[in-house]
Amino acid sequence: GEDEGDAAAVVDNAQLVLPEELARRVVKQVEFYFSDVNLATTDHLMKYITKDPDGFVPMTVVASFRKIRELIDRSLLPGALRTSTELVVSDDGKMVRRRVPFSDVDAEEVQSRIIVAEKLPEDHRYQNLMRIFSTVGSVKSIRTCYPQGIDISAGKSSRIEMLFANKAACFCGVWNC
Repeated sequence: GEDEGDAAAVVDNAQLVLPEELARRVVKQVEFYFSDVNLATTDHLMKYITKDPDGFVPMTVVASFRKIRELIDRSLLPGALRTSTELVVSDDGKMVRRRVPFSDVDAEEVQSRIIVAEKLPEDHRYQNLMRIFSTVGSVKSIRTCYPQGIDISAGKSSRIEMLFANKAACFCGVWNC
């Protein structure tokens, strides 16, 4: 009867609630995508930010990123991002932007703190590079760059083989000053 309908509605609503820890992980990842260090060192999001007069990026773009797709259903993304103190979601939930716009001055400041190191050790996993470079300063971000002309998209085995076969990979870190 009536009670059964209420129970079904509660179950349906419960399925739409995102666990708090998962929401935090999603917010942290998207905040990284919109961070000074990421915007200063990659062009992908900046293409969208500069197209929109208010700096908004379509939610579909953010939802298409692999790490976000693995964490959350696209329909739940706007709700999760509304909990961020660094991001603003449009009223209709279709766009997201930084609360504080990213400026050329921000980009120059971040770029002035980038260090590049070549001929990395054989074990150049993130954790090992962080351990090595943290001995000389506070490292905010590490990005391993690959030499031009090498296709690393062919699969994990070829990517790993390329990493160990080619010592020209570099470390890009942004130092906290």
